[in-house]
Amino acid sequence: MTAFGINSPEEHETIHKRIIRHIRRIEERARIKRTKERKPLMGRDRLLNQKIDPFYLPQRNGKKMWCLAENRLRRAPFITFLKGLFKKARLISKKWLLGDFNEPYPLGLYPPPLPKLAEPIFGW
Repeated sequence: MTAFGINSPEEHETIHKRIIRHIRRIEERARIKRTKERKPLMGRDRLLNQKIDPFYLPQRNGKKMWCLAENRLRRAPFITFLKGLFKKARLISKKWLLGDFNEPYPLGLYPPPLPKLAEPIFGW
């Protein structure tokens, strides 16, 4: 309240009581509405596990950041390095699908599962 220039304890108490009265009115309306619709209270666990705003749709649909760096001179070479690393990984992955395992997968990336080149035959 001091941020709004309310310093006297009497005025502070008056405003506090008005806020509490307003909240009680809103709660009463919600209780009446729940009773009419025969809906129970949400409960602590359900309230904690629900999304903050389930109807929120983000307005932004731009590109995701590759890295968090304000300095463009540092960000651009890093992104170029990453693109080269991903390109190398795709090429090695294609070689692996053909059965050529001579080249290791680039460090720092998770390799894909090795392809099945043959299936064992059981029960002859």
